Amino acid sequence: MAAAKPVLRWYDAFRVALDIVFEQNAISLEAVAERLAMSPRTLQRRLAEHETNWRTEVERVRQERALALLSDPELPMRSIARRLGYSDERALRRAVRRWHGAPPFAVRDGLVAG
Repeated sequence: MAAAKPVLRWYDAFRVALDIVFEQNAISLEAVAERLAMSPRTLQRRLAEHETNWRTEVERVRQERALALLSDPELPMRSIARRLGYSDERALRRAVRRWHGAPPFAVRDGLVAG
C-alpha cells in the first residue's frame, strides 16, 4: 500500500497537461485536450463542470508563472513575455497591470504584493 501512487483527480490531470503545453510553448485547447485523450469540446464541458473555462485557466497559469519569472531580475521582459505565450512585452505589461494594478517592474522590485 505504501508504494501505491495516488490517483490524480481530473482537474489535477488537466493542470499537469496545461503545465506541459506551457513548457513546450504550445499553448492551445487542442493540445491539452489531446493530452487528456478527449475532444476540445469535451474539455470545455469538463472545465464548465468545474465552474471555470479555458481562458480563465490559461490566465491563472500565466499569472502564476509571471510571478515566478519576474522574481529573476536577470530575465529580460521580452523573454518572460515569450515564455508566457504573449506576442510582445506590451501584452505582458497589460496583463500584469490587470492582475496587480502595477507594471511588471513594480512587481519585480517587490513594490506590489504578489
